[in-house]
Amino acid sequence: IGEADALFRAHRLADAAEAYRGALAAFGPLPVLLMNLATVLASQGRHEESLALSRQAPPDAVRDLHLLSAVGPYAE
Repeated sequence: IGEADALFRAHRLADAAEAYRGALAAFGPLPVLLMNLATVLASQGRHEESLALSRQAPPDAVRDLHLLSAVGPYAE
């Protein structure tokens, strides 16, 4: 997970997305992993995919903030 975070901070978005997907495969659908991957996807302009992934996370303040700020403008 730390590697994925570091890749995202370095703006290596494709590598970060791959690392988050690997973490999801290894650890399951943890909300933090879903939201971090959704943030990376939004940063790549993949807003529909980001929104769909965000909606898989249980409702909470972090998810709701992401939906409003990162992909909200692109949601229907």
